[in-house]
Amino acid sequence: MPDIINANDLWVTIVTILFALSMIAERIGNMIKLAIPATRSKQLDDESEKKREMLVMIISILCGLLVSFIAGADLFALISKGVLNAADDFHPKAIAGKIFTGFFISLGSKFWHDMLDIVLQFGNLKKFKVKDKQTDLIKSAQESFNQQKPELEQRADIIKPELQQLQGFRGVMIKQSDAFQPEVSLVFSGEQPDKATKAKLTDHFAPAPVNFVTSALK
Repeated sequence: MPDIINANDLWVTIVTILFALSMIAERIGNMIKLAIPATRSKQLDDESEKKREMLVMIISILCGLLVSFIAGADLFALISKGVLNAADDFHPKAIAGKIFTGFFISLGSKFWHDMLDIVLQFGNLKKFKVKDKQTDLIKSAQESFNQQKPELEQRADIIKPELQQLQGFRGVMIKQSDAFQPEVSLVFSGEQPDKATKAKLTDHFAPAPVNFVTSALK
């Protein structure tokens, strides 16, 4: 997994891993609870039920810790690098990370399933916002181009008689650049104008950039 991933992908990775581990821990916990008569079913009196609930919670935590240590799931490594295992499994920080992971796993698969839905919905919302912003920028650039194009066409009409006197002149094209800005292309067949003429034409259409294009058509 890459060392650098965006924040949303990182949280999707973390929650997905915790969801998968919590499902495993739940299955183990359910088998243990079914094997113990005191946790198999709800008790009739309140005091016995509270004891049963406490025992079920302890079993869930222990199963979470068991799965966490077997999987080497270090929460700190997950958050900082997006990886499951730390470099040194026996470092105090790595051990503490596994303990935290175990407690989080014990919250249950339903909790992490709901968290995964929230993270995915938030990620999709951010993508929609970015897409809307890009659409607005493109629309704004298109409107700006549509406003500037008539002026550039008028400038082209003004200087057209002079252009037609130039050897090999074929025409003027006004279009959007890759940056959505207006640009002027002066098409010539064969030899292009000298530097002084190019500078004059460039100044005439400024601030729009001017490209001098050589066409293969005679």
